[in-house]
Amino acid sequence: MSVILLCLTIGCLFFNYISINTGISIFAGIGLALLNFLVFAVFLSFAVNDSGSKFLILTLGGITFRLILMLIVILLIIKFLKIDKFGFIFTFFISYTFFLIYEIILIKDRLGKK
Repeated sequence: MSVILLCLTIGCLFFNYISINTGISIFAGIGLALLNFLVFAVFLSFAVNDSGSKFLILTLGGITFRLILMLIVILLIIKFLKIDKFGFIFTFFISYTFFLIYEIILIKDRLGKK
């Protein structure tokens, strides 16, 4: 879904339907959600092969770490970058939601194989 959003954004930028500022905001939102997903993938690769208690510690610790990291990065982006804040937050929220659904599916599949 995020790929479709990226393609639509590039098309809208190409045909001048949206401003460069809004396009950068959309790319930043998707990029930050993707970064969050990649950090999840790293934690999942370590957690899936471990025992139940270590899996739980790595999973919950990873969620806490990612939540704090995303909060700090979002606050820094909003404070210091001159981007469309509404576009950034909206795009991040939508991309984050789709990546979160995919995270749940991945965890379910990985735990189902054990």
